[in-house]
Amino acid sequence: MRSDDKMTLSEITRICTVSYAKTLRQCAISQNRLVETFLETRDLALLLEEEEVAFTDDDANALKAAVEDLKQKVGDVKKLNDSALGGKMKGSVSAIEGLMGDIPDVSKIASLATAGEGEKLKAALEELNEPINKVGEAIAIMTQALQDVGQNIAAAAKGITDEQKKMTVGELSEKAKNKELKSEDGK
Repeated sequence: MRSDDKMTLSEITRICTVSYAKTLRQCAISQNRLVETFLETRDLALLLEEEEVAFTDDDANALKAAVEDLKQKVGDVKKLNDSALGGKMKGSVSAIEGLMGDIPDVSKIASLATAGEGEKLKAALEELNEPINKVGEAIAIMTQALQDVGQNIAAAAKGITDEQKKMTVGELSEKAKNKELKSEDGK
């Protein structure tokens, strides 16, 4: 984890993936289906792991922290949209919030782990991983789009006059369409 105690999207995904992998291996061992599970998943780590790996309270706490951190990231995206973007990406933010609502209660996962409910735990982690991955992907796409727009605006802003820098993109577009847009060098 980073020093500021906030996880990256990759760290959140890694925690979910590791939790699921541990549970998958634990279920496969308890059902004497390790080789069959390997053949189904093609996950070589199932066969190479020497010691028994079980989903622990630490894993449950890490999973809970990952989900809480993801909720914070969604809140940050919403704040960014409201403050810096004037709410222009409200639909995208609402879609991300909707995906976040699909994430099940993580406390149930911890209770399944402590109760030794391997199959139910595996199913609960599968149910958790899909919406987490979707939320992370949506945030990453939105972040990349904002970075791309920022880079394009920075590149386009080179050479325009101070007066033009005060105009909206729409106004600049209209001037360009009417061939009224000139750069600092008068061209």
